[in-house]
Amino acid sequence: MQNDPEIGAELDRLANGDPLAPVDVTGLLQRGRRGRRRRRIASASGLAAGVAVIAVGAALVPDIGAAQREPAAAGAGAALFTPMPGVPQGEAALGKITRAEAERRCTIRYGVQPLATFHPSVYRATMGLMSRVPGKKNMFGPGCVVPGDSKPTAAALAKVKADPAPRTADGQLLSCSVLLWHDLTKWRVVSTEQGATDLGRVLRMLAVSPTGRSAASCDLPLSGQAMPLMKSSTPSIRTAQNEPLMSLSGVGVYEGSGQIGCKSNCTGWTYTNFGRVDPAITRIHFKAVNGATHDLTVANGWYALWWANGDPKSRRAATVTAYNASGRPLKTVKIPEFKLK
Repeated sequence: MQNDPEIGAELDRLANGDPLAPVDVTGLLQRGRRGRRRRRIASASGLAAGVAVIAVGAALVPDIGAAQREPAAAGAGAALFTPMPGVPQGEAALGKITRAEAERRCTIRYGVQPLATFHPSVYRATMGLMSRVPGKKNMFGPGCVVPGDSKPTAAALAKVKADPAPRTADGQLLSCSVLLWHDLTKWRVVSTEQGATDLGRVLRMLAVSPTGRSAASCDLPLSGQAMPLMKSSTPSIRTAQNEPLMSLSGVGVYEGSGQIGCKSNCTGWTYTNFGRVDPAITRIHFKAVNGATHDLTVANGWYALWWANGDPKSRRAATVTAYNASGRPLKTVKIPEFKLK
């Protein structure tokens, strides 16, 4: 630019008449920082608002990707159980109940049944009640397994039908739940015992509740047909406060039976039982008179036993030893030979 004397003189006059204030460097820096923070907050607020708008919009749009996803497993999204009317949920539904309550639950499950005139002195959920055989005087058959807290839905029944001989713990818990009408799906399978009957092979499972106060036992078919509801094979749940401790000798013989239901598929005395022993016991070892041995797992005192000793003469004599968690033997008893009188 050329040096114009007139323009230069005018600039000098303006500068002298309206001088600029000195530059405050520190103030400029502070104002710059405050402005940057305000821009960041405004940007974040705008982003959140944008996400909210997108979310609301997505909720109104059909799920166009549904057809491309893998289908859910059978029953995975469906309720497996519905609550039994008038029955508390969980372990509160178990234990002692009145006769009227037992019959009310049986009516819900089976409809009106001709229950036997004789009844036990104590009723409890999941126990089996006998019924009269219609048209047969003084003949009784399996009647009602008193329901627990839950009624299985069609989805639960379909899953059990699709897996009639469950090998997984989840499948076993579901099958037992359907038999007992009590939701055991959060329980823990602690032991399984396999045995043979004339109806096929059976698995006796033992499941313990999350609190450890209750245990369930069910006989599930591994082959053949389901077990009939008999004294030694009726599925049931028992609670610690109502279950007396079994003696060590009683574990094997209290509900033992010879070759009943086991005439062709197995030999020997069949030890079959379910109950509770001293919680200090974690394992019970059987040694039959013919040398056959069997180890029974005990969890928090609960056990479920099904074992045929293989003796061709069906002798039940055996030695039974209980062990604690460290493997130390606690007690040994001898089961004498069974003598018919």
